[in-house]
Amino acid sequence: MMKLFPEQGAGERKAPEPTEEQVDDTADGLMGDILSKLAGGEGKPVDESQGQAIVDGIMRQLLSRDVLLEPLREIGAKYPRWLATNAEKVPRGELDRYRRQHKLIQDICALYEEQERAEQRRRGAAGGSIGDEEEDYFPRLMELFQDMQDCGQPPAEIAKDLGELDGEDPGGGAPGGCPMQ
Repeated sequence: MMKLFPEQGAGERKAPEPTEEQVDDTADGLMGDILSKLAGGEGKPVDESQGQAIVDGIMRQLLSRDVLLEPLREIGAKYPRWLATNAEKVPRGELDRYRRQHKLIQDICALYEEQERAEQRRRGAAGGSIGDEEEDYFPRLMELFQDMQDCGQPPAEIAKDLGELDGEDPGGGAPGGCPMQ
């Protein structure tokens, strides 16, 4: 961990640790500054709908098919073998949770693939549109990703293979063991 202050010698006063409330206030202030700048700056307050639109835009980018489909396919392909190999080694509740994770990954991939097919149909139709409105897959994706988040970390062996998590630290070094899914 990076130290903000050098080691304290005799007679030196140690800087007080910030309280949780101070940390929260600082984070809220920083977020307010960011939202204000994104909304045009000049200190104008961002109303809740603007803030939500900004967050939705960021989440749409992070959860986009182009970013996640291939990695999720790779992760999903690892589950069947892992589940078969570990079926007798892992407690029933954990095994059920991992099976649910695998099913959710499959559902997310299927939704991304459905979205891709719909876009191809729209592009392939005369004039670039088949007359139906573009379906918004984002709410369903958010629901599936939240369900997956609720399942916790994938098996350590799968997480380790991803190169994103250290098998010894399922929190990936995140504060408080926060899942990094």
